[in-house]
Amino acid sequence: RAIVIDLARLSQNYQLNTDVALYEAKSEDINSNPANLSEAIEIGQNCNAQLVIIGTEEKLRDSFRIITEYKFLSLKEHFELKKLKIDERSEVNTVDAISSITTQGVVTNPIKQTILLLFGVVAYNMNDKDAAIASLELAEVTDSASTLLKGMVLGDSYLEQGKTNEALESYNKVLERHPNYALALQNRAAIYFQKGDYMEAASDLTTRIEANPKDAEALEQRGTVFLKVEQLDKAKKDLLKARELQPTDKNILDKLRRLDVKVEEQRELKKDAERQLQADPDDVNALNQRA
Repeated sequence: RAIVIDLARLSQNYQLNTDVALYEAKSEDINSNPANLSEAIEIGQNCNAQLVIIGTEEKLRDSFRIITEYKFLSLKEHFELKKLKIDERSEVNTVDAISSITTQGVVTNPIKQTILLLFGVVAYNMNDKDAAIASLELAEVTDSASTLLKGMVLGDSYLEQGKTNEALESYNKVLERHPNYALALQNRAAIYFQKGDYMEAASDLTTRIEANPKDAEALEQRGTVFLKVEQLDKAKKDLLKARELQPTDKNILDKLRRLDVKVEEQRELKKDAERQLQADPDDVNALNQRA
């Protein structure tokens, strides 16, 4: 009942078009209540609910332990979040990506924090990013799954509003708890790239590659970072490895062609510098160019 009251109040405060109801058993028989999430989902589907929440409380010696389960019935099995992709020419592009975060889960946070978390996700999926941010910022989550859900949805909401610094901080918190979470690493690397922090971007992509040496996307993205800072040998190594894994990827092939052009330009610059140094071994500009 506390969940129903608070969700309804939040919906009214933020003017979200929702209805919240408590399932009432049709008889006094305890077996008429859902015994688990699967039974709750079936009840929810029968009344066209989009979100089902079911929970239990267990009396401990000095307190209660609350366990809450939820399922977003209107969504696919995983949340669709934004992925930032690094490109040397256009800086950063945004594409939709299926995350590994499921739309069904278990949370062990206190009731109040669970309400704020779930309401924030509801607001996010109703495209009210202001309400999502306001609610998620207040949610003090403790368990691992809630930390991931809150951080990624909050980061996505910030990106939608162009608040890259806030998104970066949100990804930092996710990666403190989930240091190898690929989507957070990718998005943080892209934000670093956008800010000109190229080595930090390369470091996050390296973490992805160390976790999965056959991650062609991370290899291509790190190769792009190295291409940007003209570390051409490192860029070529990454892009050739990415091409081995995805030989028909046009993006990778295009970057390899541009890399070859840059390499040839560097060769010509070096030859030109060496010619100048033959004429004047103390030519500082030529020495610098050759270096």
